Amino acid sequence: SHDAGLSWTSVPGIPGQIITSARFSPDIARDNAIYVAAVSNRHHIRPRADDERLFNAAIESAGVLVTNDDGLTWTAVSQGLEGESVAPFKFN
Repeated sequence: SHDAGLSWTSVPGIPGQIITSARFSPDIARDNAIYVAAVSNRHHIRPRADDERLFNAAIESAGVLVTNDDGLTWTAVSQGLEGESVAPFKFN
């Protein structure tokens, strides 16, 4: 929206990604920046080599992206950020 929310324009999504969070720049009037966290719908589950009852699971992620052109293009800005890790899980 460019009119305080009176009207809205749909923008294309980020192919293969699901937006989990969005934040506007504190200086959006100057830099027009919108930041999003994105993950894919692709999951990987693999048995561990040391114990076939344990599995490691992972999800692919584009990480944090920013747009300065109303969502027409996106740039990855998550280099250097640490990802979350989770303990392996066991099927009984």
